[in-house]
Amino acid sequence: MIETPRGLLAASEIAAAGGRLTALNVGLGDLSRGLNAFSRPAPNRWPVVPALASLVMAGRAYGLAMIDSSFRDDKSSPETMSSACLASRELGFDGKVFDNPLLIAAVNEAYSPTREDVTWAERVVEAKTKAPPNGLYFVDGAHCDMAYEALGKCACALLHLH
Repeated sequence: MIETPRGLLAASEIAAAGGRLTALNVGLGDLSRGLNAFSRPAPNRWPVVPALASLVMAGRAYGLAMIDSSFRDDKSSPETMSSACLASRELGFDGKVFDNPLLIAAVNEAYSPTREDVTWAERVVEAKTKAPPNGLYFVDGAHCDMAYEALGKCACALLHLH
């Protein structure tokens, strides 16, 4: 768990440690205090977004899963949790720590691929099987290749060729 500015600075070294390490988790309450950034409930975490992004980058560089900070709002609704998880997913996190079992469904839904994501992945796989080895290919006019296919439709759409 990364929860101090010093831990944030060492995140790449920690992620590179290997061994049994499979994920990084952020402790945002302590990290926010250590950064002297005021804390707002997710998804309004703009003061710490650079720190979160750097943690995700460190973890991803070494193939680790990224688990977002705990969510401990007893009054939260599944809608609030879903919003927090979707914002977390957009930052690159794979999951979120929480302690209210009533929120399990909202968390699972937020971090699971949508039907659209699955359909896109199926179409990418189909197009790739028809492409030359290590070659580029297109899905709906969007350029895809090995470097971008895992990133999904948004990454390919950024490379859209007209």
